[in-house]
Amino acid sequence: GFPKKRVIGTGTSLDSARLRVELAKRLQVPIESVNAWVLGEHGDSSFENLSSAVVNGKPLLDYPGMTEAALDEIEAHVREKGSEIIVKKGATYYGVAMMLAKIVTAILENNDLALPLSAPLHGEYGI
Repeated sequence: GFPKKRVIGTGTSLDSARLRVELAKRLQVPIESVNAWVLGEHGDSSFENLSSAVVNGKPLLDYPGMTEAALDEIEAHVREKGSEIIVKKGATYYGVAMMLAKIVTAILENNDLALPLSAPLHGEYGI
């Protein structure tokens, strides 16, 4: 196989994209204006880092209507989106494929795009 330094995974990039789409819809701004991340392991153990989210250069939490209830609703929507897609389409492979294309493009074009990817660990951080 490949050396571990050449292996990456999609991490929470798809979850983060879903979060940015949801925030852009709710705030009625272009997706490009939203800087927000889902961190951790993809799936139930991930978390939406809303306290660090920024929209149009302004902290998300400073926007009117971003109450604790609204933030909980956003988090639930993002978490449930994958299951919703599976029920409607049978799988989420199109979303994963789109993220993979974005990752490959970022690498090939060296465009300094920040993405929350994953990498194999072998003893680092005690894992």
